[in-house]
Amino acid sequence: SGVRYKISSGNIDNVFAIHNATGALYVAKALDYEKIKKVSPQG
Repeated sequence: SGVRYKISSGNIDNVFAIHNATGALYVAKALDYEKIKKVSPQG
């Protein structure tokens, strides 16, 4: 059993996704600038 990654909080509207085995983070859907002015991953 290896390391598994997940987004534990702060993923408003599920805009980010993460590959649970590799930890690769990506934008999961189109961002709506009118709704959310700034998004950033924080570690």
